[in-house]
Amino acid sequence: MESTGSQPALLSQKEAFARIRLLRSPHIGPITYRQLLARFGTAEHSLEALPELGTKGKRSYSAAPVERIEREVDAVRRASAKYLFHDQPDYPPLLAQLDSAPPIVTYRGDATLAAKPCVAMVGARNASAAAIKLAREFAAELSSEGFTVVSGLARGIGAIGAAGAGDQRPAAEACWWAGVVRLLTNPQNCSHPRVYVHT
Repeated sequence: MESTGSQPALLSQKEAFARIRLLRSPHIGPITYRQLLARFGTAEHSLEALPELGTKGKRSYSAAPVERIEREVDAVRRASAKYLFHDQPDYPPLLAQLDSAPPIVTYRGDATLAAKPCVAMVGARNASAAAIKLAREFAAELSSEGFTVVSGLARGIGAIGAAGAGDQRPAAEACWWAGVVRLLTNPQNCSHPRVYVHT
């Protein structure tokens, strides 16, 4: 398998793939993922233990199909994106403080933007002209003051907020988007931002 993106020096490609597979497995969320890693040491060992865990509890556990993860990794690579794991130095420090923080973030661009002061821009998809103007002005002003504008890839206020931030900083260095997957299917909102994130 080719590179799955940037990993810490001690994280092998096999373990990186296993981590992605573990997190994409049914009934495995961020908290269960961390508990499994703590108990079994690696994602590879955690995947091996899943079927036995299902026999001991009320819930059935099975690993996500390898082919599905291979398709995901290929799509991430084609999007020029990378995986960022919870124990890597570039993982956003404020996000890491949450118990439910995503153990793996898929991103494209400068991941260090999330370590700067952030402001989320959300709102109506079918916003009025006045709301759109105000959102663009807010985002531009916040960006000019050094804030990272956090936005989804939805049309409306989110897209306008990111565009407003991009007006102030070349290639929208101020933008931290949510959704590499939607980046591939919703390109009309992707002309400005430099960072796309999928958790």
